[in-house]
Amino acid sequence: MQKINLKHINETLYYEKLDCGLQVYFIPKNNFNKTYVTLSTKYGAINNHFYDEDGNLKDVIPGTAHFLEHKIFELPDKSDAFMHLSNIGAQANAFTSHTQTSYLFSTTTKLKEATDILLDFVYTDTFNEESTNREKGIITEEVKMYQDYPYVMLQTALLKNMYKNNAIRDEVSGTVDDVLKIDYQHLKDVYRNYYHPSNMVFVACGKINVEEYIKQIKDKIASFTFKQPLKIYQNQFDEPENVLVKQQVIEKNVNVSLFLMGIKLPLIKENIAKEELKLSMLLSLILGESSQNYEQLFDEDLISDDFEVNLECEKDYNFIILGGSSNNPEKLEKRLHDILINKENHNFDENDFNRLKKKLQGNFIMSLNSIENIVNVFTRYTFLNENYFSMNEILESISYNDIIELKNIFKEECISAAILK
Repeated sequence: MQKINLKHINETLYYEKLDCGLQVYFIPKNNFNKTYVTLSTKYGAINNHFYDEDGNLKDVIPGTAHFLEHKIFELPDKSDAFMHLSNIGAQANAFTSHTQTSYLFSTTTKLKEATDILLDFVYTDTFNEESTNREKGIITEEVKMYQDYPYVMLQTALLKNMYKNNAIRDEVSGTVDDVLKIDYQHLKDVYRNYYHPSNMVFVACGKINVEEYIKQIKDKIASFTFKQPLKIYQNQFDEPENVLVKQQVIEKNVNVSLFLMGIKLPLIKENIAKEELKLSMLLSLILGESSQNYEQLFDEDLISDDFEVNLECEKDYNFIILGGSSNNPEKLEKRLHDILINKENHNFDENDFNRLKKKLQGNFIMSLNSIENIVNVFTRYTFLNENYFSMNEILESISYNDIIELKNIFKEECISAAILK
């Protein structure tokens, strides 16, 4: 494996690309008793097309990525890999986002056994009609449950009001109708395309014997037969700059009104990590818990402790969603519009910027104490062709003027609001 010494943070990264195309990364931390491992595919709900064996472009039914996450855990003997991992004391899980699907575990004593199980269930095709139909019932109930959550309901409505053609408007789990359309052949076809090792990343952090572990992974991978990778469709969304709907009010029997505001931002074409950090810093300075605006909104009883500002920066979309519960969502909407659009309400100076910069640099160093955080963020950055371990250097390169230049990024026609009351 290639050994990369990260002297500036006192860490070591090991990397090797296997013959099958799988990228393998180790970050040893042998002062830890635990090892955290993920195997991730660069495939999520945003990927709405795929190429079949004959090179034909086909649609991916919304919810397929999430459906695959459920089905992948089934082993050839129809047993559940999740239970096998639990039986050896490993803590296992999986998640599907708009941009990736990840399978993960942590263990203190059974790294070899857990890794073999992980590779077995991800790289063994067990799809059949009977189990697929059985899983539909489980997933449709899950979809119905999530649709009843107020925040999920409101965010789903907001994204559909913000985006016209981008697949970000589709729910990760799909609708009930979407799930019912998915059959086992569709799962096999999409799995064949997006679950090839060349589209995946294996990352482990914690207690690792590098030489033994890479040998084990290579030996296990050699037991599988992989076909040649298929062409991966690169998303192309013809998306207008403006939002579709400025405001939507949903009437429900809720005790406290819920308010969300979405701000559609221009796509970031390069240096996503740096541009994301700049946007995050601007938002912290304008609406973070230490900002004047946040204190005023709180004192006016327009926001509560659950007020959040979330930034989503990816290659195919870039937006902000902020909000929470509110006693007066209509007034909160007006106040937030005024804060974002009128630059004179961006109440911060260079001293505020410098304090935030030092805080973020300290937070990054502290984050290196969490092996889960390292693996999860490192994987995302790898899919973005960015280097997570360069975070402090990127932060150092950001100037106060960089943040000032971003003040014009909020456009009236790019803001949408959704209220549940």
